[in-house]
This record gives sequence, C-alpha cells and structure tokens, in this order.
Amino acid sequence: MFTQASLRYLSPFQNIIRMTPFQFENSTSNVIQKSFFRIFTRTIESRQNPCYHQPSPRMISVTSAEIRSIADDLIRLYFEQINPKLPLLHKPTFLRHYQSLEDPLSCPITLAICVNTVSCNRQVLNYNASERRQLGEVYYNKCKEILANIFDDPKKKLETIFTITFLHHFIIFGLVRPAEGRRLATISYLLCKEVEPSIATNNGSPLSILFKRHYYHLQHVLCLLDDIIDQSTSRPYPSISQLEKIVDEDQVTCAYIDTYNHMLRLSQHPCLKGMTVWTFTRDTNARMFSLERIIESDRTISEWWSSLPSNLRIRDDYYAEDIDKAVSGCKSMAAVMMFAYLHANIIQVHTCLIMPRPSSDDAQSSDEILNQVRNKALSTVLRSCDLVLSAVTNIVTSSELDIPVFTFQFIARVIHAFISVSKCPKSKVPASLQHKFYCCVQSMRAQMPSDNQIPPSISPINTYLSTSHLGDVTVYRRYPFPGIALIEDILATFHEQLQASFTNNDDSPSPDFVNFTLSDNFIQ
Repeated sequence: MFTQASLRYLSPFQNIIRMTPFQFENSTSNVIQKSFFRIFTRTIESRQNPCYHQPSPRMISVTSAEIRSIADDLIRLYFEQINPKLPLLHKPTFLRHYQSLEDPLSCPITLAICVNTVSCNRQVLNYNASERRQLGEVYYNKCKEILANIFDDPKKKLETIFTITFLHHFIIFGLVRPAEGRRLATISYLLCKEVEPSIATNNGSPLSILFKRHYYHLQHVLCLLDDIIDQSTSRPYPSISQLEKIVDEDQVTCAYIDTYNHMLRLSQHPCLKGMTVWTFTRDTNARMFSLERIIESDRTISEWWSSLPSNLRIRDDYYAEDIDKAVSGCKSMAAVMMFAYLHANIIQVHTCLIMPRPSSDDAQSSDEILNQVRNKALSTVLRSCDLVLSAVTNIVTSSELDIPVFTFQFIARVIHAFISVSKCPKSKVPASLQHKFYCCVQSMRAQMPSDNQIPPSISPINTYLSTSHLGDVTVYRRYPFPGIALIEDILATFHEQLQASFTNNDDSPSPDFVNFTLSDNFIQ
C-alpha cells in the first residue's frame, strides 16, 4: 500500500510525486455500467419488441382469499429478510396498521410490498420465476388502480410516496418499463417537495426519518432511470451525510444503518468523492491527477478502516496472512459487506495507477517512478480482487434472498480490474484468481432462478462474440424478469469465457470478452 512507508521508499522521487501531474487512462472505467445500460436500452427501443410470455406449463390460478393469504406470507418475508437490510418501513408501526386492516388488499403500501418481495426474493412460496412474475402482476395491477385514485388526495401524499418506492424494482427489472417507472418516480419526487417543509417541522420523528430514507432512495432511482432512458448523468447524485435510526428499530436493522453510515462517510470524503465521479462518469477522456492526490486517497481509505468499530473490522490488518480464511468464515454479513466495500474502493483507486503516463513531453525522467507505481498498483489490485471475491462468495452463499444489489457493483469492480490488467503490457490475471472468480460467479448464478436464465445458444452477447454483431436483445423480454436475465447473461458469458481460458491453459481473460466490453460499436 502507498502508506507513509511507501512514501519513504519513493523518497528519491518526492518532487515528482508532489509536482508532476500524470495522466491516468480511464477508457475502461465504466464499460461494465455502459454495457449494461446499452443492452437494457436496446430492449425497449423498438415498439415491436416481443413481450414476456408465460413459458411454464402451469398457469397459476389463485382466488382472492389465496391472494390475501399469500400476502400475509410475503409481508412476513419482507420484514424478516428485506427490511432489516433496507429499512424503508418501521416494522412495529406498519404491522399494527396491517393487522388493523379489514381488507389488506385495499392498502397500496401492502400491495407494493408484495410486488417488491415477489420480484426480489428468489424462493417465494416455492413458486418459480414465471409464477412469481404472474403474482407480481396481480398485486401490481391492484396497486396501480388504487394509486390512480389517491394521487391527488392531499391526505395520501406520504402513502403515495412510500408505495411508489416499493414498485420500482418490479417496473424496471420485471416489466422493463423505465418510462413508466420514471413517471411514477417524478410524481413521487414532486410530492416529496410538497411535504418536505411540513416533515421538517417534526425532524427526528419516525415519520421524518422514514421520509428521508425514501427521498434519498428515490433520487438514486431517478438517476438510474435517466441513465437507462436518456444515457445521461446530468441529474446530480443525491448527497446525504448520515442515516438516522428510529429509537426502537431492531438490532439487525441498526447494525446495517451503522454500516451504511460508515460507507457514506468514506464515499463522501473529498478525495474519494472526486475519484468516484471520475471513475463512473460517461466521459471517457483521461483526467489529470497528481500522484500525491491518489496516494492521499489511499491513506484516507486506510484511516477510515482503522476508525471503524471492532465488530465491523474482520481484522485490523486487511491484508493479514489469514484474512482470506477469516472473511470466508465470518458470520456477520455487515462486517463482510464492509470488508468488500473497503477493497472495492482500493481497487477503484489503484486501478487508476495501472496505466499512468506523464502529462508532459519529457516522459523519460518519470519512467522509473511510473514503473514502481505500476508494479505496486498491480499487486494491490490483484490482491484486493481476490479478497472481494472471498467476501462476495460468502455473502451470496449465506443470503436467503436474491443476490444483494451491491454485490453486482463489487463484481463489476473486479471485472473492470481484470480488463485493465489485461490491457497493461506484460501483465496477466493469475489463473488461480480467474478460477476464484469462476467459482464466485458460479455461486451467484446458482442463486438465480433457473427458468430466468438465457441459454448460450440465443444469448445476444454470445452472438456478438462469434459474429461481432449484437444479437436480438429483445430475447431478454421473453423471460419473467428481463433485467435480471440480462445481468445473469453478462455473468454467464464472462463465466464461460474464463472456463474456456482454463481449458486453453491461458493465464489472461479471454480477449473476446475484453473486446466485447470495450467495443465502441457496442457501448456508444
């Protein structure tokens, strides 16, 4: 790591460190994000796109009484498995409300929770993905009918805001209707602006705290939808310094809120915040940074880790000899998630250093330090990738729900790092690390519903690798949850490419997949 000891080690080059700006190539920095958005966008471009059809031989048929009974189970699952990790409702308050309802299916928030749970939970009531999609549509259509009647009701503004929050996942990844999602999100945003002044007068109350969580979540959803629909990031990403806790929230929920607050503290540090914007912007032009700026970012990450409470640090030394075993055996998902977040940020910072070049014409004077910087960065990136994969495998195999969204972000960082390393002269991703990635992705795919997976024979990505032309991307819409099918297809393709590289005894990621992710014809 580039700590104080590293600075002393590089002492002959102190003037270069402080004074010489280097240009760091970021051409691969957001290709995974851009690849996903581009394919996703193409699935909705044509009005003639084939819509989802029911491939299962069994069409579920449920009575109103059965729908209500299933709703009871979905509410229970939501509060057991989803809300503690993403606490958008106060459990005691909502359950009292739910139990007081004469007809729970008349409550839009209840219906929206059912929609959310059906679309997020891999194993719901032993239904497969096709049957869960049907259930989701039943609850969604009932919820939409009620929403249409309460949009203009001044007494129902918060109820409308909360309801819309729980519908986003199904609309985007199930129905693949981002325009509809953005219309609802915009309505919710306008309602938030209307109620914000009155909510502020009760600052610190449970309702105020929940409102802030929904508002923050909503702004992220709007940014995502802008990316999908407009290929634009003009909307500023939301900023929040800290999530508040409600006094009687359970211990697990409070632990996750503490975890998120520590993450927010690091992500909003001036050093890291600037690099995050640079790494994930759609602008692919190289940016100017001094080496000192990047070293400072690294020091910030190290100090942040040291400041965490002991229950969130698996080890004080995050590169300890036994750290891999400790991560794999850790039972605290909050601690494992924090560890993965730490190393994902280390990957982010050090991947920038893999292909540096001096910004001035006189490059010869900087060659020696550039080589040292590159070698240290390569070693750090590969080791952190290894540890992220250990953490993600633990999270995936321990979770009772669908794979948490943040794990895909961690995996995207690893893929980005692999591509960057493969583009660096005389650098390779070790076969042992490729195998670990292969096993991690295999674990992730095993958690996904089998009837929502694209066969390689009709995969648009596989078609691109063999013909250089992207196949029929509307194929994703023939599956129950097209957005998840796309994510699974990207993982499956990289998974198979790595398997092929093992067969060929190759020590680097398949050039076909690297070319796929970097293709200007594809991502533009």
